[in-house]
Amino acid sequence: MELGDARRTRRLIELVEDLSARPTGSIPVAS
Repeated sequence: MELGDARRTRRLIELVEDLSARPTGSIPVAS
């Protein structure tokens, strides 16, 4: 796996965790 892909994957995981923490927030607010 290339580092670029790993960083994108990690960012996606963080975004999902943020959305889980703020279920009422929209994606722009959580990101």
